[in-house]
Amino acid sequence: MRRQSKFDLIIFDLDGTLVDGREAIRENFHFALKKFDLPQVEDEEIDAMIGLPLVEMFERTLAPSNRHMAPKLVSVYAEKYIETGHVGTTILSDVIPTLQRLRKDGFKLAVATSKKNDPVRPLLERLGLHKYFDLVTGCREGMRNKPHPDMIRFIKGTERGAAANCNGWRYACRHSHSQKYWDQCDSCDQQRKPRRNDHQQDP
Repeated sequence: MRRQSKFDLIIFDLDGTLVDGREAIRENFHFALKKFDLPQVEDEEIDAMIGLPLVEMFERTLAPSNRHMAPKLVSVYAEKYIETGHVGTTILSDVIPTLQRLRKDGFKLAVATSKKNDPVRPLLERLGLHKYFDLVTGCREGMRNKPHPDMIRFIKGTERGAAANCNGWRYACRHSHSQKYWDQCDSCDQQRKPRRNDHQQDP
């Protein structure tokens, strides 16, 4: 039974809130630089940039003459991270008991991270955290990165539509009246190409 509250939805960030992903971020960052034979940087320098969009992290690392390579480095990083991002990522202390208590109290839980959307759910599945969340989203095509409220609007719109239409509140599609940013719904298998816009992702 839910405790008396003015709200019923809690949205979490990922890195530094639910997990410590520094080791995985470092490993994949170094991998991308090595792929293009670019100078490596110290782990401390990478750690200091975590939370910035990934393309900006690479731009800050590269010499001015190489900064045009940042999008290529992001692609290499992302391709590897989707397979190995769980290695070196640990769940922070007290996270699981807290999530269990919130679920028991009847709250809906969501994750909104500025990481690229593709690796987010596989990462949470490998860590065993996905079962606690009703909706998980990264920065999808057409979304602007935080602090812009695109992700929050997406989650709230999906929640409202799912309550009336969709089987479970884990995916967004036209069934949930959230047509801007969805890519696939597991319940109905509908797909739609999202609109494009400038956006960036965190590591």
